[in-house]
Amino acid sequence: MQNEKEYKRLEQIRSAINKVFVGKEEVVEKILICLLAGGHILYLRHKWIVL
Repeated sequence: MQNEKEYKRLEQIRSAINKVFVGKEEVVEKILICLLAGGHILYLRHKWIVL
């Protein structure tokens, strides 16, 4: 049950990020990975700075 709730919440977060980065699945995946790992992200067009 807990995993289902977490998965549903992750999909909600993914959906919200997709609204900003339309058609950029790779960008969305990298953002999710950084957030789940507890990091910070600075996205400057096509350059990544992960803090």
